[in-house]
Amino acid sequence: MNEILSLHDYLLTCFHYIHQNPLKAKLVVHLNDWPYSSYPDYYYERNGAICNKKLSFQLLELSEIDFKKEGMAELNDNIIEGLF
Repeated sequence: MNEILSLHDYLLTCFHYIHQNPLKAKLVVHLNDWPYSSYPDYYYERNGAICNKKLSFQLLELSEIDFKKEGMAELNDNIIEGLF
């Protein structure tokens, strides 16, 4: 059953899905271990200059605290299948 997502939920799910891919693919044990991900930049463990964190958080209506909570949460597979 595909769930209908709002644009905001779609973008937020994609944002977290992209960051979680290396973990789901079992390429790393922790999300911040993948050197090619922007996850450590958003998690403020690396000072990356490519990501505009302020704009991303603003567009996604996401706070740093929410990112840290939601970024590690397992995504619903039914929603992921509906993205593609």
